[in-house]
Amino acid sequence: MDEKGYERYFAPLPRFLKALEDVPDRYNRMQEEIDRLEKEGRIYVIRPDHHVTVQRTEQDKRKLEALYQEGRRLALEHMDSLKAYLKLS
Repeated sequence: MDEKGYERYFAPLPRFLKALEDVPDRYNRMQEEIDRLEKEGRIYVIRPDHHVTVQRTEQDKRKLEALYQEGRRLALEHMDSLKAYLKLS
């Protein structure tokens, strides 16, 4: 549904429509906060090392399995530094 479609469909719900329109800005602010907190050492972030092509509503089991395995690989790769961050042995 394009932006005009949202406007027509959700016209009776103006606060919901406003929230939908604000999603990109909220997302960008959250990403900036995550970056800041990571630089300050207040959070430990594990993120993919390449662009993720799996959609939010993905149903292709092979793509989902591949993304899961990539996440496991990254978690194992980061395990020592994550333990050090958490001060675990």
